[in-house]
Amino acid sequence: YQPLLEFLRESNQDEVSLTFAEIEALMNDIIPNSARSKRAWWSN
Repeated sequence: YQPLLEFLRESNQDEVSLTFAEIEALMNDIIPNSARSKRAWWSN
């Protein structure tokens, strides 16, 4: 998830909206199915 972290840090925004496809493109990987269906997955 390092590429996503770097993208968010470099955005200099308080909030960033990304689609799952955009997140996967940033990471060059597929996110787990639970990330798509369980909001709590993102709360860490």
